[in-house]
Amino acid sequence: MPKSPETENIDRLVKWYQTDNETRKRYMTWQQEIDIAVYRERQRAKEIQKQADAEKARADRYEKMLRELGKL
Repeated sequence: MPKSPETENIDRLVKWYQTDNETRKRYMTWQQEIDIAVYRERQRAKEIQKQADAEKARADRYEKMLRELGKL
């Protein structure tokens, strides 16, 4: 595997970040914040979809009623 000063420096930094407890703790906290944000966004999307489904069902019932009355 070819090594250059740049890749050696990157390797050194990666190893340092992997062993530095404070950096690991911040990364874990950051990852948890991302996971929480993703979960909340998925919940919000589900709620929006549920509302859209309810609106469609209401519109379908209204359309059916109008057809039965001969208005459509």
